Amino acid sequence: MPRKAIDDGSIPERDEGRRSGPGKRARIDLAVLERGASIGCTMNELKALSGTPHSTFFKHLAEDPEIKEAIERGAELGRATLRRAQWQAAVTDKNPTMLVWLGKQLLGQQDSMVLTADLNIHRVLSEAPLTIEEWTEANVIEPPDAT
Repeated sequence: MPRKAIDDGSIPERDEGRRSGPGKRARIDLAVLERGASIGCTMNELKALSGTPHSTFFKHLAEDPEIKEAIERGAELGRATLRRAQWQAAVTDKNPTMLVWLGKQLLGQQDSMVLTADLNIHRVLSEAPLTIEEWTEANVIEPPDAT
């Protein structure tokens, strides 16, 4: 009985009888890999979807450019689908959070915070438990001008 790896009816069933002994190359279904990559599966998850052992999967990945291309194509389609959903949430649904996020990502907008500080160092030091002379002796501050 074929195993279901994820709850997605668009991924075709795996052919459980695809291997028939030594010397026969395992067949890896590129459509399954592409669809898995499109929903953000990790390499280990794609390996599990392919139904091949770890070493076999990564050997095929290194040797067969079609496998790498299918995974890259799936990942790109997944990113495009996510971007489309984000765009729709921002523009069509007028989601303020998504509008701000896309503005930051695409338009270089940023939150700005203005910090101002008005420090009177003499006042702060005069209220400190040490005297100005003690701060000077500890080489924390420069000696005050004697003018």
